[in-house]
Amino acid sequence: RANGMPQPDDAVEYAISRGKALGVQVSLDGELPTGTSNRQLLAMAMSECVTNCVRHAGATELYIHLRNTGNTSTVTITNNGIAVVGTRALMLYGGSYSVGEQYAGVVNKFKEALGSDVNVYTMIIPTSCEFYSPESVKAYCGSQKDNIDYVYSMLKNTTGVDAYSALKKHVREDIYLRTDHHWAPLGAYYAAQAFAEAAGVPFKDISEYEQRVVHDYVGTMYGYTEDVVLKNNPEDFVYYVPKTVEYSTTYYDYILQDGKIVGANAPYNADFFIKFSDGSGMAYCTFMGGDAKIVKVSTNAGTGRKLAIFKDSYGNALPPYLMGSFDEIVVIDMRYFTHNAVDYLKENGITDVLFANNAFHAATASTVTHYSNFLTQADWGY
Repeated sequence: RANGMPQPDDAVEYAISRGKALGVQVSLDGELPTGTSNRQLLAMAMSECVTNCVRHAGATELYIHLRNTGNTSTVTITNNGIAVVGTRALMLYGGSYSVGEQYAGVVNKFKEALGSDVNVYTMIIPTSCEFYSPESVKAYCGSQKDNIDYVYSMLKNTTGVDAYSALKKHVREDIYLRTDHHWAPLGAYYAAQAFAEAAGVPFKDISEYEQRVVHDYVGTMYGYTEDVVLKNNPEDFVYYVPKTVEYSTTYYDYILQDGKIVGANAPYNADFFIKFSDGSGMAYCTFMGGDAKIVKVSTNAGTGRKLAIFKDSYGNALPPYLMGSFDEIVVIDMRYFTHNAVDYLKENGITDVLFANNAFHAATASTVTHYSNFLTQADWGY
């Protein structure tokens, strides 16, 4: 290195290492440009974006999409930072076609392992930035629709659920939270309706639910940004409880130590819905109280169908709207599962499997790793 600066041949790797040192994971999608000057230019852009990610956006991931066409190289650099527009916080989306292909691949492997007797569905859930970003913010985002469509095009003998179109029809309604990175329960209702139609099961109209409200809710986006605009503009967290379905909920809680599973508590029965007071920042945990558990919901739906949902926290809001559609719903978080998936699903008589992940997780390599491990791991014994 001359004057301490990296030479062009390792400039890109240097920029990636610098990102890691600053706590930013850099993901490359596509082929690096050829030629010393082009690689050096890319490395300079990456270094600047890494700095901006940390300093201005509070981002932890940087996505670099490379496309080479003839003599032209196109580089798109985005991150998972946050923009506050008016009173709404938007998490910027990068996406990854290569990870999306892997995501489709692991879903296909589940279908192959489970065979023709089990229906497998994938629901990739767009986030709020896809629908509410002004042009100034869209310039820093990848297209969630393009990434979702690409994943669905790679599916084999499984069904991609079009939650995107279902949500897009209702963007003038409160289908996403303004102060939280999650969708609102009403958005989950419309997506669940699209899934029920794809699965060919009955679906309860929202009039058959009791509306409940947690007032003065300020969610995770304030914690991420500490933006006073979000703090001073709380919202209502509105959720819906079935009135015409009988159900019971059994919890299998994991014991965590430093974020890792070290054991499990004895199963117990409790309500699916956890009540929070007005002003509580925990309102999204209304559904099952969180993620580090397996949850089984038994209903009187009488359809003869049993559903397993592999999900991130977006998926927590789906089960209430499917209690009239399936006799049993098993909810499994993608980060917390200690059984062999194929054995577990067969032992529980599952007829339908739904992968419900937001667009970020469907483009994140760790999601693929988790699901791949579920297919091959031996039972942990709890």
